[in-house]
Amino acid sequence: MIRLDHLNFGYEGKPPLFTELNLHIEPQQNVLLTGENGCGKSTLLKLIMGILSPQSGSVILAGNPVQKLHVGLFQHLFYQSQPTQDNLLGISQQQDWQMWQIAIPSLPDYTEDSDKLFSERSTGEQKQDAQRILPYLLSKFWVLDEPFASLDSDAIDRLFQLLSQKMQAQPGMLIVAHELAGKESYFDTVLELNHGRVRELPRA
Repeated sequence: MIRLDHLNFGYEGKPPLFTELNLHIEPQQNVLLTGENGCGKSTLLKLIMGILSPQSGSVILAGNPVQKLHVGLFQHLFYQSQPTQDNLLGISQQQDWQMWQIAIPSLPDYTEDSDKLFSERSTGEQKQDAQRILPYLLSKFWVLDEPFASLDSDAIDRLFQLLSQKMQAQPGMLIVAHELAGKESYFDTVLELNHGRVRELPRA
C-alpha cells in the first residue's frame, strides 16, 4: 500500500529531515508510528500523501507513484491531518455532514439533535466531529495524524473501539500518535521515527 524508497527531504534552510529513508507498509497492516515531537511524523505523512514533495526518492501508493496530492489518492486511502480545522467541511455539524453526502451519496441523512457551529465547539469536540465520517470509510486504508490528540478519555475509548472494528476489515491503517498509554498492543506493528530513521519496536 505504501512504499518509500531512498526518500530524501529537508525544509529550506534547515538540516535534512530524512536521508535515504525506506519504508514499506502492506495493505493489511495496522501500523502505529510514534516519535518525539518535532521528529517529522506529520511531515512524513505529508510526503506520503503528496502534500510535500521529496528532494529525491520515490513514494508509491497502491502501486502508483505519487507526484503531488490529487483526488485519485482517495480511491484507496483516507487521510486526516493533525490540525482539526483542516478536516472539517463547512461551518457547522450538519453542514459538514451534508458536504460529505455530496461526496458519498449513500450516506444517511444527518439525524443528530445538535447542530452547532464549529466555532462553538471545543477542540476535542471538533476532533470528534471530524471523525464522525470514519465508520463509513472502513473499506479504505486510513492515514490519521494524531487522532487521539485533544480527546477526553471516553472519546479515546470510543475511538479505540472503532479502530478495533476497522482492524477486522481490510485494508489497514497508519496512525501517528505521540503517546498511547500502553495501548500500542492494538496494532500489528509499532514503528518509531527518530533522527530521520524508522525502526520497528519489539512487541511487549
